[in-house]
Amino acid sequence: CGGSVTVSWLTFHDTSSLAHSARIDGILAARRRAGLDETGLLLELPSRWLGSMARSSTGQRCVTVNQGNHWFEFASLFGCVVHAELFILQEPPCAHFLAR
Repeated sequence: CGGSVTVSWLTFHDTSSLAHSARIDGILAARRRAGLDETGLLLELPSRWLGSMARSSTGQRCVTVNQGNHWFEFASLFGCVVHAELFILQEPPCAHFLAR
């Protein structure tokens, strides 16, 4: 593009704001009332966030993470963790973090 770029800003969500927290609390409360309890979370993470764990993997790899692991403790911020796994991919270079 010859060194020039045009960017259009569409939206921004400050996920640390009180307004965002209240909005999400309302959404989750409505889902609970409808019998749709949340039982897990799935995040796509850049592989560089995994450090040596990502570098030592070849191909696709699944790793169970246990209490004491950074990602297990992160998921614990949202409630009791029953099971947590990282699915490390080479192409694209990322990982899927699944916690129940």
